[in-house]
Amino acid sequence: MALSSDTKVIASATAPGTSRRAVLSASDDCWTAPACPATLHLIPPAAVPARQVALTFQGGFAATSVAVYVAVLPNEDGGDISLGLELGGKIHPEDKNARQVFDIPWPPSIQPAPITEIKFEFETSADVHGRVTVYQVELL
Repeated sequence: MALSSDTKVIASATAPGTSRRAVLSASDDCWTAPACPATLHLIPPAAVPARQVALTFQGGFAATSVAVYVAVLPNEDGGDISLGLELGGKIHPEDKNARQVFDIPWPPSIQPAPITEIKFEFETSADVHGRVTVYQVELL
């Protein structure tokens, strides 16, 4: 499912001629990070019940190692306190411009629950200069 247009998008850097908000829709627009490491932090207006993430890169400019951080709503009983973003693990996309679907890596301290924030840290890229180009991010 595409993220709401009201989703807050925070990017570490944006190359000229691209837009960080482009990742929210299925269009020909894109977001390009000029160098790795780079981050893309998404904060939806309401928690999203997701178990997978779909990423669409530009072939030749795909991230090859991505650290995924998640934050979830605390338990309904109020027993847990939300600690904010926690590292869930890493995913390793292929260098291709097709939609790629990954299970969201959950931190050991978090049970899968609706996501309040998700952050991607693009550590390495298929591009020799470290650029990463993302066309769309979906939470499934």
